[in-house]
Amino acid sequence: MADRITVNDVVKEIDATKPNVFPESVKVRWLSECESEIALRTGGTSVRLKWPEDGSYELKVPHPYDKVYYLYLEAAIDFRSKDYAGYENSAAMYNAALTEYLKYYERSKSSKWKEANQ
Repeated sequence: MADRITVNDVVKEIDATKPNVFPESVKVRWLSECESEIALRTGGTSVRLKWPEDGSYELKVPHPYDKVYYLYLEAAIDFRSKDYAGYENSAAMYNAALTEYLKYYERSKSSKWKEANQ
């Protein structure tokens, strides 16, 4: 689907916008953690993404909520770089974005259920 971003999209953008020393394989592992957390919280199953094999994997959260992936990586980079003030900000932004997506998910699930059962 055109409204889904890929692992490659996120890694490429995070490297362009937040300079870091971490290899792609580590960033993809972090994306895997994020994708799995979201999947498990929305009734899905955990995934284990690998680099570079899963570079074209389409992440589940659609636009405009896909910012959760970028924010998760920013927080992970800040934390592992020992930028704890940056981490606090990034983590707060990630948590807000995740909450926003989960509310959207619940609303869309509820409206689909209502449509199917009318």
